[in-house]
Amino acid sequence: MPMTMILIIAVLIVFALVAFYGTRYRVKKKNKQMLLALAYEEMVFKNRLMIEHAEVLGNRVIALDRKQKKFLMIDGNGPKKEPICIPLWRVMQTEIVEEQNSEGNIQKVFLLLKCKTHDIRYKLCFYDEAHDDLTDLPCFSKKALHWKNRVDINRFPGVVDLEQEYRI
Repeated sequence: MPMTMILIIAVLIVFALVAFYGTRYRVKKKNKQMLLALAYEEMVFKNRLMIEHAEVLGNRVIALDRKQKKFLMIDGNGPKKEPICIPLWRVMQTEIVEEQNSEGNIQKVFLLLKCKTHDIRYKLCFYDEAHDDLTDLPCFSKKALHWKNRVDINRFPGVVDLEQEYRI
């Protein structure tokens, strides 16, 4: 009889610990999302953006203002965690860069934006093995290509038809 009571108490303690840490993880994740949302709202208000396209990829927010031709990215995983707002008229070239380890596995996927002035390069991380799941790699790689095409279309002066943009 006492052995059964000890076993029941041990199971209850384990269950309580699992529930406590599960709740703590959800609260932490929710706080990260709130900080990301606040940074996004602050950047939109500060730069007076009218966002037409926005996406959330993991702990990243990517947005495009077609009217003012600006690209916005907030990376919640990076060490700096500061939002980047790039006027698209400054972008000279775009390319997708994949960093691989010694075994040939992809560790990071970047969208590289080279600017016309001052030889500035923006490396916008879409996938990082340290923060993202391996199952997200194909999706995030496609999203990097998708946003590369969006930037390429919208970086030239003039108005771009929505039909032309959705053909990509």
